[in-house]
Amino acid sequence: MTNGLSPAQLWRVADELEIRSLAEQYASAVDALDSDAFMSVFDEAASLVVLPRPGADPSSAYRGHAELAVIIDKIKVYARTFHFVGNHTVRIDRPQASGQVYCLAHHLTVGRDGATDFVMLIRYEDTYALTDRWRITQRRVVTEWTEDRVTGVAPPVTDRT
Repeated sequence: MTNGLSPAQLWRVADELEIRSLAEQYASAVDALDSDAFMSVFDEAASLVVLPRPGADPSSAYRGHAELAVIIDKIKVYARTFHFVGNHTVRIDRPQASGQVYCLAHHLTVGRDGATDFVMLIRYEDTYALTDRWRITQRRVVTEWTEDRVTGVAPPVTDRT
């Protein structure tokens, strides 16, 4: 025992930290438009489906790295994005796990008269698998609701292509 924790408990803590970091890596990769970092959180055969509201049919679906890579290109239409990850629950049954992540996803559009922020309040419903490391095998992006906000000052536009 180390610090009062058994080896099994230590593995569980390590697993949970690694799984939680996937959500943060995903958000950072999307905001940075970093396709390699984005793909690294997913298993090669992973799927991602987008639901426009709870209980709705998917509005889009992607399977495998080739299809998932398109997501970064779709994000480039915004001047900037800012994905803020919050609550994250994980259930681990090695070598599988499942979890739920809350996210506030900000999408900035800049026009002649200022900027708007399209905010999505999202719940990610994930499954994970442990191979050489933990990866997302399935992500359901459930949009709980959205908001359109006018921003006070438009930041400078950067080339996101």
